[in-house]
Amino acid sequence: MRKITDEGFLFLYGAGLLVTAETGIPAVIAILLACIYTCVNLVGEGKYLHYIMTITFVAAGIVSKEMWMFLPVVLYNMLCFYSPVYIGAVGIIVACEAPAFREYCGLEKEMLIVAGLAAAVLLYGRTRRLNELEQEYKRSRDDSRELTLMLEKKNQDLLEKQDTEIYLATLKERNRIAREIHDNVGHMLSRSILMVGALKTVNQAENLKVPMEQLDQTLNEAMTNVRQSVHDLHDESVNLKEVMESLAEEFSFCPVQLTYDMGYDIPKEIKYSFIAITKEALNNVMRHSNANKVKILTREHPGLYQLIIEDNGTSDERIQPDGDWEENTESSGIGIENMKKRVRMLGGTIQIQKENGFRIFITVPKNEGKR
Repeated sequence: MRKITDEGFLFLYGAGLLVTAETGIPAVIAILLACIYTCVNLVGEGKYLHYIMTITFVAAGIVSKEMWMFLPVVLYNMLCFYSPVYIGAVGIIVACEAPAFREYCGLEKEMLIVAGLAAAVLLYGRTRRLNELEQEYKRSRDDSRELTLMLEKKNQDLLEKQDTEIYLATLKERNRIAREIHDNVGHMLSRSILMVGALKTVNQAENLKVPMEQLDQTLNEAMTNVRQSVHDLHDESVNLKEVMESLAEEFSFCPVQLTYDMGYDIPKEIKYSFIAITKEALNNVMRHSNANKVKILTREHPGLYQLIIEDNGTSDERIQPDGDWEENTESSGIGIENMKKRVRMLGGTIQIQKENGFRIFITVPKNEGKR
């Protein structure tokens, strides 16, 4: 925009000088040619196009002295497409033609053109400085934005790390509580049940039978509740990510690429089903495939959980092209059927594809998985 303003001012300056000196057909032609020259240099970005236009304009000025009135515009464009040799050559041509121009238009017009050339240099210097300041401002702004994004990313990473540490600490504490209940309370209740059973056998008093039965029933109910609580605590303390990483590391048949992208609050039904399905799928790869690479993806979406297991095996033992299981691969077929049953129990869907390998695609809605 600044360049358009500068060249527009210099063009009007040259047109004013020309109108005050000449108003005939040559002046009109000079104004049209100068207008074309200015527009082409504003629109065109090619340096060689500018060189050709400038050389043509200067050559026309040798024939028609009216063209020299627009030398400030020419100089401004020459500075924009800076080339020392180019500017020097044009300067020599102008200097050689200066006496003829002075004789044609007079010293006053020549001085006005020199003033216009000085204005072109000043305008170019001002515009260039403003452009540099604008670019510097944009760089500073971009650097500031980048730094802000980096800080936000680091803060997010710190928060995620903190959440992970809290989650792992919670799992460890659950495991500790489960062990304490199992080792202490569970053993004490077991001993109490045995003692009550012994007392019931030794003591046959009629007035103690009912209380002893009630005590035995109460202790057994307490033992059942403790076992259930320990079982639930253990189930909740299972870390799906650690288990999946362990399965991938321990699988020695071929390399396994694991991509884990799930949160922490995962229903235990989902965790145990995904673990069992992954184990079965890896077992099938080892027993019925010639694959040399396995990919496992676990991902949590806003409305569903996703598990994808694929390999690049070309063996036809696991599934026929039409999707029916081979009769002579009973163990593999049972494994796949177990996968299907697990997914159906969670309200999900399972798709099995055999194109450029073997692929199991499982999705489980969150509302179903939390039942």
